[in-house]
Amino acid sequence: MTADGERVADPATVLPAVVSLATDGLVRVGCSRGEARELLAPVRARAETRTAPSVWKRERARAALDDGAPLDEAVVAAQRAYLDRAASDEPFAAWD
Repeated sequence: MTADGERVADPATVLPAVVSLATDGLVRVGCSRGEARELLAPVRARAETRTAPSVWKRERARAALDDGAPLDEAVVAAQRAYLDRAASDEPFAAWD
């Protein structure tokens, strides 16, 4: 929402404001601007790619279902794939 109470849903408008506020908050609690930028990079990347772990898992489960897997196997496979990827050092936003 804007200072005037107007609802804003455009990510191109919201993201810079949210990142700026979060950066200021991290700096207030002792982070350098560089540290804050590094800590917020995953948030920024998720917003820019417009994805989240739940979307990633649903897409994997849907692909398995489309390939003929039963629902329970598709869900388990998607969760296992998520856990395997989460254990890596690769940021979520870089997953394919």
